[in-house]
Amino acid sequence: MLPMEQPDMHTFPASQALQVVEAVKQWGVAPESLLGPLGLTEQVLLEPGHRLSVDTMMAVFRRGRALTGEPGLGVYIGLRRRISMYGFLGMATMTAANVREALEVVVEFSRSVSTAISLTLRESERLAALVVEQHVDLEDVADVAAFAFFVGYMQISAFLTGRDPVTEGGKELTIDMEIPEPEYFSRFAHLLPRVRFEQPVGQVVMSSSILDLPLLMPDRAALNLARRQCEEELRVLNVQGTLAGQIRRVLAGPDGLRTVTEVAANLHMSTRTLKRRLAAHGTTFTKLREQEACQRAMHLLRDPELSLDDIAVRLGYSTLSNFARAFQRWTAQTPAAYRRGLTS
Repeated sequence: MLPMEQPDMHTFPASQALQVVEAVKQWGVAPESLLGPLGLTEQVLLEPGHRLSVDTMMAVFRRGRALTGEPGLGVYIGLRRRISMYGFLGMATMTAANVREALEVVVEFSRSVSTAISLTLRESERLAALVVEQHVDLEDVADVAAFAFFVGYMQISAFLTGRDPVTEGGKELTIDMEIPEPEYFSRFAHLLPRVRFEQPVGQVVMSSSILDLPLLMPDRAALNLARRQCEEELRVLNVQGTLAGQIRRVLAGPDGLRTVTEVAANLHMSTRTLKRRLAAHGTTFTKLREQEACQRAMHLLRDPELSLDDIAVRLGYSTLSNFARAFQRWTAQTPAAYRRGLTS
């Protein structure tokens, strides 16, 4: 897990707050009641390109929960998530050929929405996972954000594929959340597939066959146009993400766990500069590489057809015992114990 960063490094699009405005209306909460004490208006949130600080977004979540008295407000926000709220990124996602291409687009351009989270698509022979890494501590509203994201993911997935991921996905889907299980979860469990709480990382884990599902509205010309617009949005926002995030994206690529020299070259800087900049942020390349190796190991351990020896080799360890020692250092449990826990 990447270290938490200062909230003022990141922003959210105002459309995220508009989702809260719409969700709380079913309790009779007017936009003025929700937004007024925060110095916001619905009209301001509707302005194109308007963005909110992380602290302001957290305050909107808190007021929404307090005014409605609904601890599970995040679920209701997620139920209102629509692909259209993501603008050109939504258009690019919607016009992709299949789930794999759609998720690749989301991973590539999610920084145009917010750099407060990082998305990574991991894939092995039988399993795939959309990994969600949070870079800021959302404190007492972390559960609101988590449920808004994962319930929203299910809503949008159903819209794009015409296939209900909960009722038709069966055992093909599992959601991992980093938060503890909230008391209210039992009321909403039917809206999600299997959920595991207090996990090392948030993610949607699925059968790799799901990636080949066709979308309902593929359009290559529209996809290319939307991709160009997404690239322009990133350029205008000057969004590169943090250096640690850039390094993790390189390490998570299909070429395996690269050396510091290879990563520095990929990022067009010297090895010395990369190390110096990481040190200024309190981390090292070795730590980031081990974090990536840990996440890759946890993903591979979900595949029961891969032996522990196979996984050790894929991660570059000469012996299983070396891999086991490293994994126990990362997670305080052995690879075998972690694998057993996946089925508990």
